[in-house]
Amino acid sequence: MQPHTLGTANLLSWSRCGQVDEALTRLDKEKPTMVKAIELQYFVGLTLGQISEILGVSERTVSSYLAYARAWLYRDIAERDAKP
Repeated sequence: MQPHTLGTANLLSWSRCGQVDEALTRLDKEKPTMVKAIELQYFVGLTLGQISEILGVSERTVSSYLAYARAWLYRDIAERDAKP
C-alpha cells in the first residue's frame, strides 16, 4: 500500500518537507489525535478502517480529522509562505 499525497498541491514534495514537519509540530500542540491520523494515513499508508481501530473512533471521525488537518496544514503553510 502506497502512502497518499496531500492533494494536487503536492504538499509533501521534497522542497516542502521541512515546512510540513514544522506545521505538523504546530498542529500537534493543538490537535495531537489529528496529527496521528495524518501520520498513519500519509506516512504509514493505513486505511481509514485501520486508523479508526488504532484511534478508537469511527471511520467518519477519522475522515473528519483528516479533512480538518489537511485544511489546517494548507492554511498554515500558505500563511507562512505569504510572509515576506
